[in-house]
Amino acid sequence: MQYPVLIYAVIISIMAIMAVSRFGRVNLFSFEIIFYGAMLFLFSDSMLAYNKFVETLPNAGLIIMASYMIAQYLIVLGSIKRRIAV
Repeated sequence: MQYPVLIYAVIISIMAIMAVSRFGRVNLFSFEIIFYGAMLFLFSDSMLAYNKFVETLPNAGLIIMASYMIAQYLIVLGSIKRRIAV
Protein backbone atom coordinates (compact mmCIF):
# COMPACT_ATOMS: atom_id res chain seq x y z
CA MET A 1 0.00 0.00 0.00
CA GLN A 2 3.00 2.32 0.26
CA TYR A 3 3.07 3.37 -3.39
CA PRO A 4 -0.67 3.82 -3.90
CA VAL A 5 -0.88 5.92 -0.71
CA LEU A 6 2.12 7.98 -1.80
CA ILE A 7 0.62 8.60 -5.25
CA TYR A 8 -2.70 9.57 -3.69
CA ALA A 9 -0.95 11.97 -1.28
CA VAL A 10 0.84 13.63 -4.21
CA ILE A 11 -2.42 14.01 -6.13
CA ILE A 12 -4.23 15.50 -3.11
CA SER A 13 -1.31 17.89 -2.57
CA ILE A 14 -1.52 19.02 -6.20
CA MET A 15 -5.25 19.67 -5.69
CA ALA A 16 -4.44 21.91 -2.70
CA ILE A 17 -1.74 23.75 -4.65
CA MET A 18 -4.16 24.33 -7.53
CA ALA A 19 -6.79 25.67 -5.11
CA VAL A 20 -4.25 28.17 -3.75
CA SER A 21 -3.07 29.14 -7.24
CA ARG A 22 -6.58 30.44 -8.10
CA PHE A 23 -5.96 33.55 -5.96
CA GLY A 24 -6.29 36.69 -8.06
CA ARG A 25 -7.54 34.76 -11.09
CA VAL A 26 -11.14 34.38 -9.92
CA ASN A 27 -13.48 36.34 -7.69
CA LEU A 28 -12.57 36.28 -3.99
CA PHE A 29 -15.72 34.43 -2.89
CA SER A 30 -15.05 31.53 -5.27
CA PHE A 31 -11.39 31.41 -4.28
CA GLU A 32 -12.13 31.33 -0.55
CA ILE A 33 -14.91 28.74 -0.77
CA ILE A 34 -12.83 26.37 -2.90
CA PHE A 35 -9.74 26.97 -0.74
CA TYR A 36 -11.68 26.08 2.45
CA GLY A 37 -13.19 23.08 0.68
CA ALA A 38 -9.76 21.85 -0.38
CA MET A 39 -8.38 22.29 3.14
CA LEU A 40 -11.35 20.43 4.59
CA PHE A 41 -10.81 17.68 2.02
CA LEU A 42 -7.18 17.40 3.16
CA PHE A 43 -8.38 17.25 6.77
CA SER A 44 -10.88 14.51 5.93
CA ASP A 45 -8.27 12.41 4.14
CA SER A 46 -5.75 12.97 6.93
CA MET A 47 -8.26 11.77 9.52
CA LEU A 48 -9.06 8.78 7.33
CA ALA A 49 -5.38 7.83 7.05
CA TYR A 50 -4.70 8.44 10.74
CA ASN A 51 -7.70 6.33 11.72
CA LYS A 52 -6.69 3.54 9.33
CA PHE A 53 -2.92 3.39 9.84
CA VAL A 54 -2.09 4.96 13.24
CA GLU A 55 -4.85 4.78 15.81
CA THR A 56 -8.59 4.19 15.80
CA LEU A 57 -10.41 7.40 16.64
CA PRO A 58 -13.78 7.60 18.39
CA ASN A 59 -16.53 8.78 16.01
CA ALA A 60 -14.05 8.67 13.13
CA GLY A 61 -16.71 7.80 10.58
CA LEU A 62 -18.81 10.81 11.53
CA ILE A 63 -15.87 13.22 11.48
CA ILE A 64 -14.49 11.87 8.21
CA MET A 65 -17.79 11.79 6.34
CA ALA A 66 -19.06 15.14 7.65
CA SER A 67 -15.83 16.94 6.71
CA TYR A 68 -15.75 15.14 3.34
CA MET A 69 -19.34 16.09 2.46
CA ILE A 70 -18.88 19.72 3.51
CA ALA A 71 -15.63 19.87 1.51
CA GLN A 72 -17.34 18.55 -1.62
CA TYR A 73 -20.21 21.01 -1.17
CA LEU A 74 -17.82 23.96 -0.82
CA ILE A 75 -15.78 22.93 -3.86
CA VAL A 76 -18.91 22.61 -6.01
CA LEU A 77 -20.39 25.89 -4.69
CA GLY A 78 -17.12 27.71 -5.37
CA SER A 79 -17.08 26.32 -8.90
CA ILE A 80 -20.63 27.45 -9.56
CA LYS A 81 -19.96 30.96 -8.20
CA ARG A 82 -16.70 31.39 -10.15
CA ARG A 83 -16.15 34.54 -12.18
CA ILE A 84 -12.88 35.35 -13.90
CA ALA A 85 -11.07 38.27 -12.25
CA VAL A 86 -10.62 41.22 -14.55
